[in-house]
Amino acid sequence: MERYCRQEEGQSRLRKQLVREAVSLALRDCWEEAVLVNEKILAQFPEDAEAYNRLGKALAELGRNYQSKKAYMKVMEINPGNAIARKNLARLSRLPEEEVPESAKRGKLSSEVFIAERGKVGIARLIDVGQGEELDRLSPGDIVQLEEKGQRLVVMDGRGKYNFAIWK
Repeated sequence: MERYCRQEEGQSRLRKQLVREAVSLALRDCWEEAVLVNEKILAQFPEDAEAYNRLGKALAELGRNYQSKKAYMKVMEINPGNAIARKNLARLSRLPEEEVPESAKRGKLSSEVFIAERGKVGIARLIDVGQGEELDRLSPGDIVQLEEKGQRLVVMDGRGKYNFAIWK
C-alpha cells in the first residue's frame, strides 16, 4: 500500500513538472516543443483534458488545424462542457484544415508586455468589425498596425489584411 502511494506521488510530481514545462514553452512561442511535452503528458495521463487543450493550441499555432481539431474533440469527449475546446472548435471550423503556421505569418507580443505595462488604457468604439475567418485568424498578443483611412483608424494584421476599423 505504501509503495503504491509513493508511486502515485511520483507520478503526480512528474505531471506537475511536465505541465510547468509545457506552459513555459507556450509562453515563449516554442510550439513544436510544446506539442512534444503535451504528447508526453498524454502518453502517461490519457484523460488529461488540459493537456489536450494545450496540445490543440500548439498545433493551431503551427498551422496543423486538422490535428488541432482532433485534440479539441478529444477534450469534448473527456469533458463535454469544456468552453475552451468548444470555442476553439468553432473557430477552427471556419479555417482551412492545414495552412502556413499562423506564428510564421505574424509577430507576437511577449506576454510580459501585458503584465509590465500598467496604466495605459484606452477605450475605442469598433465599427465594421471583420467577420468569420478574418477575426478567427487573430489571437491575443498578435502584432497589428494601425493605419489612418479618412476619418477612421484601420487595424491591419501581419499579412496586411484589414480586420476592423475604429472611430477616430
